Amino acid sequence: MEYTPGDIELKNITLYNYRGNFNEIQNITQEFTIFHDLMDNGIYCELYILDGNGIVEMLPIIGDELLVINFRTPTFDKVRSYIFRVYKIDNKTKSNERTDGYVLHGVSQEILNNNRKSVNKSYTNLPASSIVKNIYNEYLKPNEQDFFIVKKKSLYVQDTLDNHHVVFPGEKPFTAINTMCMEAKVRNNGKLTQYDFINKKISEEEYFDNSEASNFIFYESYDGWHFKTIDSLLSQEPVDNYYFTNARIEDKNEGQETIKPYQIISDLSYEKQFDTLENMETGLYFHKVETIDPITKRFTTDVFTYDKDRKKISHLEKDKNLFSKKSIFKNYTDTSLSYYMQSNIGENYNKASYLSSAISTDPQIRNPRYLHSFFKYEIVSRIQLNNIVLSIGIPGNTDIEVGQVVNIHIPQNSGVEEYKRKTNILYGTKFFITAVRHTYNKVDNNFFTVFEAVKDTYAKGVVEETRDIIDEDE
Repeated sequence: MEYTPGDIELKNITLYNYRGNFNEIQNITQEFTIFHDLMDNGIYCELYILDGNGIVEMLPIIGDELLVINFRTPTFDKVRSYIFRVYKIDNKTKSNERTDGYVLHGVSQEILNNNRKSVNKSYTNLPASSIVKNIYNEYLKPNEQDFFIVKKKSLYVQDTLDNHHVVFPGEKPFTAINTMCMEAKVRNNGKLTQYDFINKKISEEEYFDNSEASNFIFYESYDGWHFKTIDSLLSQEPVDNYYFTNARIEDKNEGQETIKPYQIISDLSYEKQFDTLENMETGLYFHKVETIDPITKRFTTDVFTYDKDRKKISHLEKDKNLFSKKSIFKNYTDTSLSYYMQSNIGENYNKASYLSSAISTDPQIRNPRYLHSFFKYEIVSRIQLNNIVLSIGIPGNTDIEVGQVVNIHIPQNSGVEEYKRKTNILYGTKFFITAVRHTYNKVDNNFFTVFEAVKDTYAKGVVEETRDIIDEDE
């Protein structure tokens, strides 16, 4: 089969009711969109239906249904098989006397479990990675008793360092896991372990993360659920290249691979470039972390300055900055922006003479909290992903995933011949994917993918280009 940009191999769209009866709704589905987001827990979908057969009443559709969508990009190896739980119909209108149009909404089955179960449990003397794994398997993972069809997903868990003592008094499972994402300290020379649906270890690999941020997130990709740090994802090598226009703008080495049709960018917009006021208000350039220890009655203030501390977190580009050498954001002033927390202050905390005797009886003394020691890096590592944001439209691509690093080649705007052969000299090419949207439109017979690509810093030092070029422009 020959690849055609925008083409799709749509296997089926099937709706199952609570009794297991099903209707094929591929012919009445005018459009479907599937949403992935790195910063969200789960995957969502929307289908626009033109229904002249009364499926809402006959099946019926009442929120107890499962939706199965199978498709792939022609000539690509991977077939995407999604299973959603239907949770809403909206925007219902009369198309004609006997036909209704409406939008059918679905979510990952784990999202439904998150809203029907609660974590009433304490975890003691366990690393955060084990706590997250337990919460997923006990509370979130779907089973065939509740959902007669389940998508059997893998769970990927990155190693964490310290043990914890936490009590969840009826928290939603995602809330509990996100709490552990904040508390967890990454094991720098740890491993990434993959577990299958029955919780069997199926792979283990070295997974280095030497950042100070410990910025764990819990997200769903097509292949499964991931408990990983943002910094470990940022440190990956690019998996593919995408080009705006025909992208024959760079000096290419002889024998370089031909640009493939699926790599051509059809639409590009700059959603955000920078906002220095917002960056100051959220603490990207500088902030304080003020911590009190209620047990020892100690108080500390820790200061973050981007210019001094940025090298302690991962970036797409090494040793680059967000401002010039003479910028007012370079030098720290006594900012009023502070983040306040309770934590356990001091190294060898539980070995202090007046605390060591309580180790056997007090799990908090046995497992002290050290969030304050890395929080200033953790929060900035998240904020920096909102500084430069692009929206990229490409032909439908079922290989693209949130959490990937890709190269995006954008021509440099210039009337100078030398620059016409270059990609954007400020942004470079390396970007990080934080959201993906797959859409198929039946009327246009077009399958396309839109992804959000972010840049945490610039690809070059913030300096002016040569005076000769500036003089020519003037």
